[in-house]
Amino acid sequence: MLTNPVERYFRSFGLLAALALTTAATPGWGKNEPVLTGTPDDVTHLFLGYLPNRPESPAVLSPTIPARLASDPQRRVPAAPIDSPPVRDDALDNDYQVNRGNHHETSESADHDAPLVDPDYTDAEREAIPMPVATDIPHYVEGASGDWGHTGSYLPGSTPDIPAPIAQGPYRGQLDAYRGRAADLPTQITALPGEFTGNQDAPLSGPLWWEPLIGQPLGLADHTFPVDVDDLAETSLIASPYVRGLLTEPKIRFNDMVIADAEFDTTAFVESKFARSNEPIGSVLTTGNSSDRYLDNLFSSAAGVRKRYRSGGNLELVQRGGFQNNNSSYLTPNPQGTSRLEINFSQPLLRDHGRAVNTTRVLLAQINVQLANSETRNEVEQHLVDVTKAYWELYQARAEFLQRKRLLHAAEELHSKLLARGAIDSQQRQILRAEVAMTQRRSDLIRIETRIRNVQARLRMLTADPNLMRGGNWELLPGELPLASLVEVSPRDATLTALDNRPDIAQSLRKIQAVSSKVGAAKNQVLPRLDLLLSSYVSGLDTRSDTFGAIGRQFTDGGPSYAAGFVFELPVGNRAARARLQRNQWELNRTVYEFQQTTESAITTVEIAVRETQTAFAEMTANRQSLLAAMREVSYLQQRWQWLPDPNESAVLLIEDLLDAQERVAEEEQAVTRAQVAYALSWITLRKAMGVLLQVHTEDQLCADVDAIDAWNAGVPMPSVIEPSQPFDGISPNDALRSGDLLDSDLLESDSLDGSRP
Repeated sequence: MLTNPVERYFRSFGLLAALALTTAATPGWGKNEPVLTGTPDDVTHLFLGYLPNRPESPAVLSPTIPARLASDPQRRVPAAPIDSPPVRDDALDNDYQVNRGNHHETSESADHDAPLVDPDYTDAEREAIPMPVATDIPHYVEGASGDWGHTGSYLPGSTPDIPAPIAQGPYRGQLDAYRGRAADLPTQITALPGEFTGNQDAPLSGPLWWEPLIGQPLGLADHTFPVDVDDLAETSLIASPYVRGLLTEPKIRFNDMVIADAEFDTTAFVESKFARSNEPIGSVLTTGNSSDRYLDNLFSSAAGVRKRYRSGGNLELVQRGGFQNNNSSYLTPNPQGTSRLEINFSQPLLRDHGRAVNTTRVLLAQINVQLANSETRNEVEQHLVDVTKAYWELYQARAEFLQRKRLLHAAEELHSKLLARGAIDSQQRQILRAEVAMTQRRSDLIRIETRIRNVQARLRMLTADPNLMRGGNWELLPGELPLASLVEVSPRDATLTALDNRPDIAQSLRKIQAVSSKVGAAKNQVLPRLDLLLSSYVSGLDTRSDTFGAIGRQFTDGGPSYAAGFVFELPVGNRAARARLQRNQWELNRTVYEFQQTTESAITTVEIAVRETQTAFAEMTANRQSLLAAMREVSYLQQRWQWLPDPNESAVLLIEDLLDAQERVAEEEQAVTRAQVAYALSWITLRKAMGVLLQVHTEDQLCADVDAIDAWNAGVPMPSVIEPSQPFDGISPNDALRSGDLLDSDLLESDSLDGSRP
């Protein structure tokens, strides 16, 4: 007899759901509590390197010393108070003389023969990347505000999440040949281009007349705002929406890695179904009695867990239960409760066997995260270069403004003297020529003033400093002068540093690792499919639709059933798998060639950057000597026009010569300024070429990684840490990759890709 089937359905469903949740919460089946490990965003110390402050050893440029290289304190512009009055015109009315003071910048001796300390690598290094935790969001301090324009007034806790430099990985041994070449490079450049050393003339070591005036207001705005390179760069890292947008890419890739690793998470499931049948009877064997219709109530449910293991195996544990009653004479007992506890396991033995094969997607996602980190760092460094260039463009434009304004004052002074002597010996043509010079020089000032305003607007855009945004019409006062002393750079140390720190080299090595893992996976897919299938179950039966009674009796009545078997499969010819393997091998060859080209290009870039620093200093020295000669010419012509006029010479030609000489002095001053800026930017270019422009302190992150690796080696389950795959043995189609450093045997699993055991 059918008695309340719907009520039994809901009662059984609720109890089975509770059982499923209890089973899923059993230790070993569910996911462990996340281990709070450091993520790539746990970066709290930022070191920015720009200009060396004094002549120091090239070891300062080594990545093993995270130093912030600032400009020489003696090369800083005297700070001008905000809203200070502009520079007076009489401050520019000086003779065209170079300051012959006792200001000399000395060079400290440096030991350039000290070898560069290479990073310590251990054979058992495993590059585990921690999984994100709930607190992995950009730093935000509720209710906090900051004054980002002034030194030391940044928003507390607003250090940007700059990704740490990525490690070069298990294929770093491919750089040994290049390190050997770099070790043979000289420790210092043999001679400066043009044979200028900067010590031939004492006046060349003194400050230039416009340098003390750079940081003083020019009267371009009612309000002023002091800036320098370091503050602008750090502010851009904190406030720039462009930088914040760049920093989102590693987080996006990081979640892709989580998605790939989540394939091995445990899955809990609950299934249930109630079916009522009311069908006509077409055979007496359906019910075994005289009923006209077949009436059946069937409830079935299942609850359990499934898990895929990194070795390739699949495990399913499921508890099934239900009840049935109908009007058939063949159902005994009627009604009845049924249950069945099943455990099913399958393990690939050839294709898809082994941890390395099954975690290939995780490894590729992990490498993508590292590549995203490296690309982000490179783009952030380029942004810092843009900020630095804009600052030095501002310095150059203000210097040229002062130079052209001084040139204008010289023409005005000459014009005034000609007017005063008009009744004595001045000619009208001389006066007209001076007026033409004054008009031309005023027009030059208009263009330079526009350049200053344009650069200030660009700095506001690059830094997004709220103070600069509010004071859109403020005048920015540079607070840092270019480096004026020669700093010796070791080509050998610079090249070794670049080999260890350049992001493009690390990216190339990581791409080799990624493609080699794809080659190993493709090699495994060539093997035939041979899977081991194991299953076992116990079942129970009880009367009165008692499902839970059947569950209890499944462990007491009878015994377990079991089954075992194999599945074998091999495509005829297996052409697709072999073609994929060959394609990946060619991709690996291409990646190796790209790595070789990248490394050669990096070495050449560093060589050129080192040479450019010395060339820029030599050019600056030559320009200062040329400026000194031009100023002597002006002084000579000025004295000749005032005191010793030659009656045999034309007075108009003498004025022409004097005005032309003044123009040459202004042009030489501009050339010196351009050379100063070029020398300052050459150091930025060199540090970027070496890969150490943006140095991030990662000690905390490295410690967290070491702890995670130790726990992983000890066999502790770490669901919050990505367990890395390893390179594959014997898969390289290129002889250059068959060295002992290519494949790190300590990183390989004990089970090989072809399914055999060692």
